[in-house]
Amino acid sequence: MQAPEMVREATKKEEQPRQVDATEIAVEMIGRPIPNTVMLGAFAKATGLLMMESIFKAIDKRFPERLSEGNKKAAQAGYDRVEVKEF
Repeated sequence: MQAPEMVREATKKEEQPRQVDATEIAVEMIGRPIPNTVMLGAFAKATGLLMMESIFKAIDKRFPERLSEGNKKAAQAGYDRVEVKEF
């Protein structure tokens, strides 16, 4: 199965919609309104397609040490705080 199909399949769950205030979390965790890593964490929880450990490794690889810790906290907060509403 190709990645786009995997995402479509993973998001067909009954729990719709999902929400997280990614910009607010980013400001809180990294001091800037850049929600990318927050959204990665939220996506991981909402779809089950990514493991947080994989996200943390990617952040460590991409960011210098002084930035990686805040971004890992932001990703974890996105995972922890995403609200999945069931209908």
